[in-house]
Amino acid sequence: MELFTKLARHSQDLESLQGRLGLHTRSARDFLDALVALKFLERREVRYYNTPSLNMLIETNDGFDYTAADCAGWMKEAGFRETQVEHLVGPDSMVIGIK
Repeated sequence: MELFTKLARHSQDLESLQGRLGLHTRSARDFLDALVALKFLERREVRYYNTPSLNMLIETNDGFDYTAADCAGWMKEAGFRETQVEHLVGPDSMVIGIK
């Protein structure tokens, strides 16, 4: 189905997702809204988006990169008062947030 991969590239409205994924007209909104309730997707106005935390887990053919600044920004928006970056082995690092 590749729903999350498609939404990792850009948000889409119900009709676009319905057509691209071959979802039935009557059940498409219920299906997508269930994913919103499970916190896999967000819906703003008429467009569906992956949640930032889900996007961080998705690896697409186009690749993915989130900087420590991206993660720290999301954490601040979520109410963390302090963040710090810890470098790991190789090119990887992690961001720690304190509420």
